Amino acid sequence: MLHVRLIVPAELRGTVTTRLEGDATVCHLTVLAHQARLNGSEVLSDADLFLFDVPLESANALLEDLKAAGLHERGGIVLHRIDTTLSATAEHAERIAHGSPSEAVIWDEISARVGMEATLSPSYLAFLLVATLIAAIAVLTDSPVLVIGAMVVGPEFGPLAAVMLALHRRRWADAGRASWTLLAGFLLAGLLSAAMTAALDLLDAVPAAYVAGATQFTRFISHPDLFSVLVALLAGVAGVLSLTEGKAGTLVGVLISVTTIPALANIGVAAALNHGSEAIGALVQLAVNVGCLLLVGVVTLGVQARLLRGHGRRRRRVGPAGSIPR
Repeated sequence: MLHVRLIVPAELRGTVTTRLEGDATVCHLTVLAHQARLNGSEVLSDADLFLFDVPLESANALLEDLKAAGLHERGGIVLHRIDTTLSATAEHAERIAHGSPSEAVIWDEISARVGMEATLSPSYLAFLLVATLIAAIAVLTDSPVLVIGAMVVGPEFGPLAAVMLALHRRRWADAGRASWTLLAGFLLAGLLSAAMTAALDLLDAVPAAYVAGATQFTRFISHPDLFSVLVALLAGVAGVLSLTEGKAGTLVGVLISVTTIPALANIGVAAALNHGSEAIGALVQLAVNVGCLLLVGVVTLGVQARLLRGHGRRRRRVGPAGSIPR
């Protein structure tokens, strides 16, 4: 179930009341008249506070209607997930709602979550730089264990997911901001990987096996092939399903990183040691993988959205009078 709190100005009171009372899946509706304010100093004139619960499966259609009425601009909408509800009324609402709560997708909730993760923050950069340096050491020492360690640390799933969602929802400004976070982080991490490798080269600490091209376990990173593409496509599907269903996000982030962090580190390592063909191969690997991730991610989001829209149309229950126009 989802608990929703609305700040409703007087001019939208009738519209919102009709929409909520006409939806059979809305339960525990409580209205506190003249009790709402936007912040400590700005009090809305004659505004009400609406509190209610709704099944996750019904939330998207309801939120779309409330936003179409302008409630998010003239008032406020706050969402809270409920872990446990002991109520026969809530159980009835769940039964008549179409679909399964475990498969419900609340697009506004996902958008807010990935928006925070797509910020070029110090913590994001720190994790990305550490992951890339670990991967660079893995490339130099031909260590698959360190490759896995770098994948665990890598944080790039957040901005990648933000780009996918923004492209799907045609929010180009959001897509641009998330893409900048991804690109700026990748550039900085690649340069740092190259700088560390150059320092090791000056100290004559680059492993002889790497210099001789005798690596065995990490050679795949700079040699893209059909299997690299398949892994990237499957990782994109898994990433979107994890994002929309809230399942095993950390583990899926590791899967996403296998397609990005090792190749990014390999670019810096090979460029610093003048291994041109290897650097180009790793760059192609990174570009192809990111492209596959975004493509299949947007397609998967589109399929999910189409299925959910069909479910919402079949289950929408809005009163005939005062309904919010579509």
